[in-house]
Amino acid sequence: MPTGTGHIVIMPKGGKTEKITLRHRIAYDRLITLTKAFSPEVVRSS
Repeated sequence: MPTGTGHIVIMPKGGKTEKITLRHRIAYDRLITLTKAFSPEVVRSS
């Protein structure tokens, strides 16, 4: 299984942008999956 780090950027409509660094691909995948389940229109993944 490949390892590495990734990040998620939270960009609120009004306020400061936050960048969260994730060290495990599984954590990233789970966070993206959960976010898409509740608010698919706000998620972009590259």
